Amino acid sequence: MNKKFLPGAVLFIIAFVLSNLASLAQVKAQNNTFYGETAGAHITTGISDSGFGYGALYDTDTGTGDTACGMFALMQNRSGNYNTAIGHAALFSNTAGNYNTASGQESLDSNTTGSYNTASGWQALYLNTTGDSNTASGVNALSSNTTGNFNTASGSQALFSNTTGQW
Repeated sequence: MNKKFLPGAVLFIIAFVLSNLASLAQVKAQNNTFYGETAGAHITTGISDSGFGYGALYDTDTGTGDTACGMFALMQNRSGNYNTAIGHAALFSNTAGNYNTASGQESLDSNTTGSYNTASGWQALYLNTTGDSNTASGVNALSSNTTGNFNTASGSQALFSNTTGQW
């Protein structure tokens, strides 16, 4: 055995093990894919999550089946499940909302616990926080909605001033 090689090999193994100890919190998480600085940084038990872009799914802890593509997409998601966010800061504030789809910069940006929403276009459903089952398509469509439910808006600034109205 080469006596010069052995100490170097032991140091390499120790360095390798120690460098991976920081990832032990992620051991329980399964089938996740993250690409981008701080993407999926806090995942612990989440399953089948995908985050692409700086800060995508950053705060996700236990969320399952979430997909985020874009800088800060689904950044504050903690336990929300089956959400899809495409675009810079799409679904940024979502913490526990489920089954939301946001496509476009800052679409559903303020959503926290609202579920079953679909937003397509720049700042569509931008101020929605807890509203459920809304559909907005177009720039600023339903942008001022905060807690309204079951609304459908199609076109640029459609139902822009609606805040709590339903149906």
